[in-house]
Amino acid sequence: MMRHLDATFTLDASGHLSESGRRRIASHLRACAAHLDDGETMDVRVQVGSPKRSTAQNRLYWAVVARIQLAFLDAGHHYTTDALHVYLKGVLLETVCAEYEGETGEVLECVRILTMPDGTEVRTLTTTALTKPAFSLYLMRIEEHMIDTLGVPVDLSDLMDEARSTRQGKISEPSDLETIPFASGDGDARLAEIASHF
Repeated sequence: MMRHLDATFTLDASGHLSESGRRRIASHLRACAAHLDDGETMDVRVQVGSPKRSTAQNRLYWAVVARIQLAFLDAGHHYTTDALHVYLKGVLLETVCAEYEGETGEVLECVRILTMPDGTEVRTLTTTALTKPAFSLYLMRIEEHMIDTLGVPVDLSDLMDEARSTRQGKISEPSDLETIPFASGDGDARLAEIASHF
């Protein structure tokens, strides 16, 4: 049964969603309702709050990963950016989400359970639910992990300045959550070269 929709829609000043956003939400709700028996209900959670990470932050993240890749190359180790991305999520993401929740009270869904076609379930980590300040916190924890835990000399200071400024003044913006019932019927040249692939 299709129950999960994770999408960001822009609301204009008059309180309206775009036409495509309205159609996508309506289509998803109809698909959910099709699986409900008469009188059966399901909860629909609406989250209004801190915006998700920006395109600029996403570019910044991959520049950070590329810089880390270069640091490992200089130390004689080759790791793909995808491998580094998976590693960083695995060791840091849940801790960052818990830290952010402790600071703001805002719960971020960084862990997802995906149902496979054969019925098995797979636990996965994702950065897509991170808000802008949470994403900045994640980038700062990456920098600390590389230097303090792995001992890999990587200079991310120029990239981290942008991450820190994004986080300033935004760390205490919790989301307003509401659950409503829903019933059926209702850098350098090498860095530049690597980064150019993203």
